[in-house]
Amino acid sequence: DMSSSKEHPVVLQLGGSDPDTLAEAVRIAKPWGYDEINLNCGCPSEAAVKVRQGHGFGAQLMTTPELVRQCTEAMAEEAEVDISVKCRIGTHETLAELERSGDHYDTLLSFVDAVAAGKVRRFA
Repeated sequence: DMSSSKEHPVVLQLGGSDPDTLAEAVRIAKPWGYDEINLNCGCPSEAAVKVRQGHGFGAQLMTTPELVRQCTEAMAEEAEVDISVKCRIGTHETLAELERSGDHYDTLLSFVDAVAAGKVRRFA
């Protein structure tokens, strides 16, 4: 029961990469009274890699910031609460992997800038 003020704030976290499906999930969640809806761009699960084939979730979404922006904008169109994004500092398991790929802090900043150009104001 989320009617108790002791239980708030309550955040719903969604995982996915299809804007229409995520918007539908937000529509379904509306009656439950969540205080915020969060898109998971931080999970390092192996299943998350599937985003490259057009589906999936998690940390691999950080490699497609424009897709994340599209997803969060679609979510925001249906929401009556704020949309936030959970992300990581990067998508690599080790410093050596990060250095080999040429990834750096600017990659994170570019991700945040691209997503924040939409309707997201909070990153966790």
